[in-house]
Amino acid sequence: MRMLFIEYPTCSTCRIAKKYLQVAGMELEIRNIVEETTTVEELRAWVKQSGLELTTFFKPSGNVSKALKTK
Repeated sequence: MRMLFIEYPTCSTCRIAKKYLQVAGMELEIRNIVEETTTVEELRAWVKQSGLELTTFFKPSGNVSKALKTK
């Protein structure tokens, strides 16, 4: 089974997580979030499937969140 891995290429946490998953033998479909943004439909499906709060999917302390004042 392939796992969709959405990354911000310059993020050190993303690089660490990707390496961990690859070493563990996971087959990854890698998506650069800068080049291919997530659609509203994808977000809705992921939130519904996960049962988690919408805020779990975002980093409120990130530069984009700060710039958009989405906190």
